[in-house]
Amino acid sequence: MRTALDLVGSLKHLDQGWEPDVILSDYRLDNGRTGLEVLQQFRLRVGDSFKGVIISADRTESMLEGIKSNGFAFIAKPVKPLKLRAILNQS
Repeated sequence: MRTALDLVGSLKHLDQGWEPDVILSDYRLDNGRTGLEVLQQFRLRVGDSFKGVIISADRTESMLEGIKSNGFAFIAKPVKPLKLRAILNQS
């Protein structure tokens, strides 16, 4: 497992040879960034080899559409363990 506080920190893990199976990210990040941007940057670098999941209390239609159109999953806060397990078990 790896953690990061921002986009740059998360991408540094790739430089160290890490290949994610799953990336969980909050939607709203510091400095006006979003978790969707993180997942998109990872996809550019490693392709579709990981499952991306956005976690947020925000449920605006435009945000949800952006997540879905990029092929990522969404979990509403507060995260329920069974919902997280269901998403992680999807192929």
